[in-house]
Formats: sequence, structure tokens, C-alpha cells
Amino acid sequence: MNALKNAGRAVGYWLLRGMLAVMPLIPLRHVQALGRRLGDVLCGLSRRRRTIAAANLEYAYGDALSRPERERIIRECFRHFGMFVLETMKVATMPNQAVAELVTIHPDAARTITTALESGSGVIFVSAHYGNFEMAARWVALHGHEVMVVARAARDRRTNELMTRLRKRNGMEAIRRDLAGRPMLATLRKGGCVAILADQNADDLIVPFFGKPTGTVDGPARLAIHTGAPIVVALCSRMPNGHFELAVEGVVEADRTAERSKEVLRITAMLNEMIEGAVRRHPEQWLWFHNRWRSSPGGGFV
Repeated sequence: MNALKNAGRAVGYWLLRGMLAVMPLIPLRHVQALGRRLGDVLCGLSRRRRTIAAANLEYAYGDALSRPERERIIRECFRHFGMFVLETMKVATMPNQAVAELVTIHPDAARTITTALESGSGVIFVSAHYGNFEMAARWVALHGHEVMVVARAARDRRTNELMTRLRKRNGMEAIRRDLAGRPMLATLRKGGCVAILADQNADDLIVPFFGKPTGTVDGPARLAIHTGAPIVVALCSRMPNGHFELAVEGVVEADRTAERSKEVLRITAMLNEMIEGAVRRHPEQWLWFHNRWRSSPGGGFV
């Protein structure tokens, strides 16, 4: 079994290398079209992930969604994921000006980010597996700010190294989650930015998400309390024309005089609420096939 897994990871690595080699030759609109087809293939091949997505949607929305609507969201969710995978490789080959032209941000949102960056304490950007989440970090990097992305390591060492180099080409430093503590603090002390995806299952804390008690990572809250850095919740939606819209859902400031455990709970609940708001607007752009409620009382599927 291990030999089979290793062979699969090796195939994945060389496939990734080959795709990166041809990305400069393919226009973005064609990359996105290929990404949608990749999503269709993944959807067709992964019965388990489809089952998890269907259960998650039913758990989150109850009877508010019809079965055809749930099936549509699942299909589009896989397509958005396929586009994200290929877009990330394509964008790394594009010049900064071309990338900047792909991202629209409302002036109020841009001012909010600028104000947070001028605080002197660094900024903790919280996002989700939604739209093209790496475009948000690329936008910040394009504007001259140091960005450290906290990422889960790939199982294959070579793939992990390749993804780290890819993020570096996109203007970001990637750090493994289990090694991120000191580097995050150092980045914030220098006035830089730390980007964390806070929407996946975790055993840290139980707070509401879609009205359900949900196992959620508490790292962003603890980091904000420890450093005084503001948390900016920013999500990057994919638009119908193939471009992206960066929106700020809100800013959370830690009350460092409050009782620590209560403040961690308050902040984490607020972050979930903001992420949920974006997901409800564009549910097809979120990663429904992740087992989000696995650590929740009464949750978890397959």
C-alpha cells in the first residue's frame, strides 16, 4: 500500500512539474476552462468527497436547499477547486501588472487594509478555502508588504518544496503550520502580514458555524491577543468574467485586558460568522467536500 501511495505521489509531482512548464503558453481564460474540466473529472472520480459535500450542505442548510440545488453547488464547488489549482500555477508565471489588473477591490476595503497595515503591529489576514484565496495574499504582496502564508505541508516532500517555490514566485513566504509559531511572531514584529486559512475542521474550540457548534482553529485569536495585531477577514471571490474581487468582511481587534479564554471564544466566533457570510453569498465557491464538522458534536460524515 505504501509503495502504491508513493508511486501516486511521484506521478502527481511530475504532473505538476509538467503543467508548470506549459502554463506560460496558455491564456488565463483557457486555464480556467481546463480547471473546470479538471473539477468535473475530480467530481466524477471522488464518490466519498461528493458524499461529504452533500452531507455538509444538508447539515448547514437543512431544507432551505432543494436536492437539485445542492447537486448544482457540489458540481460547481469541484469546478471552482479545479480552477483554483490551475490558476495558482498560471498566476505565478504572470507579471505583477497583469496580476494586479485581475483583482478588483472596493476603495473602502482598500482603505481598511491600508489602515490596518499602518497600525505598526503587523496584520493577521484570515481567509478561507473560498474563491481564489491565494490571490488575496498576492494582492497584499503586490503592494509591497511582506506576507507569510501558514500552510499545511503536502505529503510528498518534492511537491511541498515545489509549492513553496511557487508561492515565493507569487510574493509569499510559506511556512508549515507545525513550525509557524516563531516565524509568525517575527513577521508581525516587523510590521509584516501573516495569512491563515481558518475554515477547516480543528479540535481547538467549539463555536457556531452555519448555526451548528463547530470545531474551529483558535490560532488567529490567540495570535491577535498575544501581539495586538488586528485581524482582517478578507476573501477573494471569482467573478463571472474570470477576474477576482477582494472583499474585506471585517476587522477584529483583540481586547488584551479581557479574560483570555473568553476573548479567544469571542474572536473565533466572530471570524466564523464573517466567513459564513461570504460563503452564503457564493456557496459554490467554498470547499464543501472538506469534512468541516468532523470534530463537532453530532457532526462529521464518512
